[in-house]
Amino acid sequence: RAQQRALSMLEDELSKLVHDARVEESEVDHFVAKVEAARADLAKTRTMMIYRIRRILTLEQHVKLQALFEEREREKDRRKSHGQR
Repeated sequence: RAQQRALSMLEDELSKLVHDARVEESEVDHFVAKVEAARADLAKTRTMMIYRIRRILTLEQHVKLQALFEEREREKDRRKSHGQR
């Protein structure tokens, strides 16, 4: 959660920079790299977490977990299609 909050804060700051015409392009470029590095780090953390969880689950538990992940994705898609977050 801390990584997600940090990424969200970086994205908010980047948005402000992009909308500020006084900011140099090099500063925006540097900040984009920072945001993308944070995003990549979060993705890596998530992937490793799933990998580690999978290694300790039984096949039956893994199937149930996969169903939960899929339901969560469907719910996110439904919210997006209705303009919710």
